[in-house]
Amino acid sequence: MRSSHALLCATGVLLAACSTKPLKQSDMHIQQTPDTVARSSGTIPQTSKQAIVLPPPRKLPQR
Repeated sequence: MRSSHALLCATGVLLAACSTKPLKQSDMHIQQTPDTVARSSGTIPQTSKQAIVLPPPRKLPQR
């Protein structure tokens, strides 16, 4: 019984994955040109070296 459910599920996934047509790329899509690729490489900012100091936790009232 479980193997038939798994087979049915796998068949559904395969049919859904293989039957879709890729969408056409619109003419308004952002395109990278060689000059934007050169500018964008190596622009990752450094990580923060300062830690945020949190206040100590408040004690909850006892019931």
